[in-house]
Amino acid sequence: MTRQIETFVPAPEPIIGYHILIRDLDEHDKEQVKVLDKLSEQHVADTLDSEEYAWGIFREGRLLGYCTIGGVEGTEHQQIAEELDEVPTSRTLSDVYMHPYCRNLGLGTIMISKIIEHVILPQDISNVFCTIHHDRLYNFYERLGFKEMEDGILYHPCKCETEEK
Repeated sequence: MTRQIETFVPAPEPIIGYHILIRDLDEHDKEQVKVLDKLSEQHVADTLDSEEYAWGIFREGRLLGYCTIGGVEGTEHQQIAEELDEVPTSRTLSDVYMHPYCRNLGLGTIMISKIIEHVILPQDISNVFCTIHHDRLYNFYERLGFKEMEDGILYHPCKCETEEK
C-alpha cells in the first residue's frame, strides 16, 4: 500500500506556490529513480522492493529527490543504538539526494521533516540516525532537529525527553 503526504510549498509574491507529493517509492518509479541514482552515485533503485524503505518527493509526477529510511542493523549506527539499548526502535536515514536543479528551494527540508512527522513519529521510534559526509550539511540537519552525537554522526530524538521521565 502506497503511503503519501501532500503539502503545499508557498512562494513569495508574485510567484505562485505549488503542490508536492511525498510518498514511498516502488517499482513504478524505477526509471526516475535510476536517473537520480546516476547523478547521486547511489543505488536506491535496487531497494524498491523493500516496503516503506525508499521515499521520494514529486512535483507533477516528476521525482525531484529521495531518501531511504531503514533499520540500524548492519549499519555504522548499530553500535550506538546497541549502547542505548534501542536497536529495534532506531532507524537510519540515508541516501538523501535532491536533483541539482531542485536544491536550495527548501524541498529537501520539506521532504525530511514531513517524513519524520508523518511516518517516523507515529511509530514507536526512539531515534533516527544519519551520517553526514560534508560539513556544509550540518546546518541542514540541525534545522531539522538532528543533534550531533559524535564526529559526523547525527541523531534525531523522536521522543520528547519529558515523555521518557
